[in-house]
Amino acid sequence: MTTAIALPELTAGTWAIDAGHSTVGFTVRHLVVSKVRGRFQAFTGTITVAEDGTPTVDAEIDVTSITTDNAQRDGHLKTADFFEVEKFPPRHSSPPRSRPTAETSSSPATSPSTASPTPST
Repeated sequence: MTTAIALPELTAGTWAIDAGHSTVGFTVRHLVVSKVRGRFQAFTGTITVAEDGTPTVDAEIDVTSITTDNAQRDGHLKTADFFEVEKFPPRHSSPPRSRPTAETSSSPATSPSTASPTPST
């Protein structure tokens, strides 16, 4: 059974991502038998909604803030095998698509009609 839900129309504008109410996280398979979840604790960004309602996200992630709740693994992820954080600490990201989820659809970041736009620079 599929249930359709109506999302509110997005109002054009630019909003700062509220790091206190947002998460930049990931899940990866480890040895085919388990999943490892992690997150980046330091990030900034904006969500811009164009006049036609198309949202775009622009974010900068401090990869030195990675945590998987395992210090040894986190240390390995920071090496040249993965992120090479000493050489490239902040990463800039503009994902190709953005979509609200049921978990976040009522937050100001994904429902800008409830928030005040900040001036874009």
